[in-house]
Amino acid sequence: MRPFLRWAGGKRWLTQQGLASLSTETRVVEPFLGGGALFFSRDWEKAVLADINRFLVNTYLRMKDDHLSLFRLVEEHFDLHSKDRYYEVRARMGSSSVQDAADFIYLIPFAASNRLGARLRSMNISNRSL
Repeated sequence: MRPFLRWAGGKRWLTQQGLASLSTETRVVEPFLGGGALFFSRDWEKAVLADINRFLVNTYLRMKDDHLSLFRLVEEHFDLHSKDRYYEVRARMGSSSVQDAADFIYLIPFAASNRLGARLRSMNISNRSL
């Protein structure tokens, strides 16, 4: 399974080169979870997942507990995307709700300015609309 988030400094390269599958371990410990490439690369019997980013941790917890509501909220964000919506969502983040997890997923593609243009083009949004 592929991670649902792209994360700077991720470990996807390990999985693409097959290095993760060389291990005979049945559990994974990821102290810097990020996008979770290592975790999602295999069907581990046990996993210890951690990250210092509270928004990221909340997102994984909400994905586990209420993925249908989370998906619906994320879909709504991208359907209604605009410059004003982006700033509104960014300003309100701060709780550990399913709404905050959806907000985080929505904001991630815009976090790195070098990916912003590509993301907008994939959504058929021109740079002028921002």
